[in-house]
Amino acid sequence: MKQSEYRKLSAVELTTGVRDGLFSNKEVFEAFRLAAEADKSGDLPLNSLISVNDSPQFSDGPLAGLPMLYKDSINTSELPTTVGSIVFENAPAAEDADVVRVLRGFGAVTAAKANLSEWANFRGHSSISGWSAAGGQCRNPHDRLRSPGGSSAGSAVAVAAGIVPVSIGSETDGSVICPASVSGVFGFKPSHGVISTKGMAPISPSQDTVGIFARSVQDIELIFSQFSTPENFSGSAFFDLGSTSVGLLATGYSGYSVKGDALLSKFIDRLSSSINFIDGADRKAETVLDVNGEDEVNLLRYEMYHALPVYLKSRRVSGLASMEDLIEANRSNAEAELSLFGQEHLEESVAVSKMSNDEFEALRERHIGGMRRKIDSVLEKSGANFILTLSMGPSWLIDDVNGDVISGSGYSPAAVAGYPSLNIPIGKVAGLPVGAVIYGPMGSDWKLLGLAKAIVDVAGLRVEARAE
Repeated sequence: MKQSEYRKLSAVELTTGVRDGLFSNKEVFEAFRLAAEADKSGDLPLNSLISVNDSPQFSDGPLAGLPMLYKDSINTSELPTTVGSIVFENAPAAEDADVVRVLRGFGAVTAAKANLSEWANFRGHSSISGWSAAGGQCRNPHDRLRSPGGSSAGSAVAVAAGIVPVSIGSETDGSVICPASVSGVFGFKPSHGVISTKGMAPISPSQDTVGIFARSVQDIELIFSQFSTPENFSGSAFFDLGSTSVGLLATGYSGYSVKGDALLSKFIDRLSSSINFIDGADRKAETVLDVNGEDEVNLLRYEMYHALPVYLKSRRVSGLASMEDLIEANRSNAEAELSLFGQEHLEESVAVSKMSNDEFEALRERHIGGMRRKIDSVLEKSGANFILTLSMGPSWLIDDVNGDVISGSGYSPAAVAGYPSLNIPIGKVAGLPVGAVIYGPMGSDWKLLGLAKAIVDVAGLRVEARAE
């Protein structure tokens, strides 16, 4: 198999080809390996990969031969798991995370681990998306001076560059939708809890979700179907575009990217003859889908502090059993870990962890329960089945001094509520991809994917690998 051929193939085409004997597991993996070598080439390498499997294990199943890339916060027994930190460089995970175990059981090959924003971009203020001490700076394949987004940076970049057709990342708030948007690929965050997060470095058990990147919705369905089928969701087995309404928001999610807004407006115009759009769906419900940033960061700090010891125990690193231990380990490796930005979120989590259980439950209900009620109200009172808005504007320049400069985004309501969401690449501004995020109520995953396929067909969208 030629590398140029491999980079163009979808996951569906690869697995079908292996099943039909057109190429073997080993031929596919060799093509992947050659593609992976390009990840480190050039003066400004993409740097989407932290490690590559030199001795892959092959097995049979519907995903036989498919090279799977996992975000390096997801435990793999075949490759190290660093969470982007040098603290874990010499500490392999004892066993696969649940998501890896399931996909391996269906024949997928653990091919490599993806670079990421260290500790899923929840370590310090003024952080730099796509940077980790263990992996260095990941770069956007459309302009290597620009950010790949985060925190699942490498997972999105490797798909966009054709290194792999699909990959696995994770999201707490935006870590799938953001990098998918700026890299120009599809990124799917399922309903919270549908895919197990056991064996994944935790930030917030209430919001952490495993996500999928691909260059087509069909490839996302191929991976997602190994965990869930339409029959698992009441009423979700069939999709009818003619009876579907999509709500557009009037407040809070436009104006931060003028060119992005213009692109979204043109995209909606292309779809308007086939899809019923409801303008100002939030105004019809007299509801603003705003996120209280202070509540969210405090919930994340509290949950990470209390979830981290369980994860650290499973990693069995000497002297590393608590948040306080992690903070000290970073200080001991300050030149490598803390030269670009700090660890304020970790440090501040110590104080936040002292809140009582009643205080935490009230916070969680206000933050997550409140957002679910607001989204449900918008959908119910406007008559919309889903909500569509700009994922975010074009990528920003990588800035080692000031950190990320993000003017706005539209993915947070679904992330907070735990509702399924999907980034759809809708076009480019000055050669830089821009995406739209569409989300719906809990359990609407398969209907959401059905709508996305219909949108792709109507709009004539096609995402091709950007191989250089």
